[in-house]
Amino acid sequence: MSSEGDASRADIFGTRPQLIGLLGAEATGKSTLARDLARTLDAELVTEALRDFVTAHGRAPRRDEQAAVMREQLAREAEALGRARDSDKAWVVCDPCVLMTPAYSIAYFGDDSLLVAGLEHQREYRIVLKCLPDIPWTPDPGQRDGPALRERVETVLSDLTRAHGLRLHSLSGTASERLAQALSLLGGG
Repeated sequence: MSSEGDASRADIFGTRPQLIGLLGAEATGKSTLARDLARTLDAELVTEALRDFVTAHGRAPRRDEQAAVMREQLAREAEALGRARDSDKAWVVCDPCVLMTPAYSIAYFGDDSLLVAGLEHQREYRIVLKCLPDIPWTPDPGQRDGPALRERVETVLSDLTRAHGLRLHSLSGTASERLAQALSLLGGG
């Protein structure tokens, strides 16, 4: 997306706070980038409902539980927006953006039933930052399923981007390089 496109979206979104969505397969640095952005920008941070589900249940959600995970992610965003408004913060960093739930649902179950809602919500983000899988996959016991799933989810995300013309910015490199790229895109670096 060009900076000219960014400016017109800012006009559409109006005043603060605005959402920054993070997109990317597992083990691509989304959570690290989200924490770094939230700290640097003094932003509200929306944590991943899926991660908390897996921690609480000791397993990934079943197909019939995906919609509840997505609703929880949406609720977390709404709560964070409220906190940001109350404290006059400019940004809310979403780790990840809601579209990750439909992407995982497609990758795991071949189920695209959440896709329309996920795509509609994409319009709420001021900017979407996609973390590329150019860093080594690292285990996170109980949370990650392996490099093969990361590849499958990356393929789903690439397919969705092409098929639906998703507007996003791809970030690569080390954690500090990704943070610098993100801040530059946001006009602060």
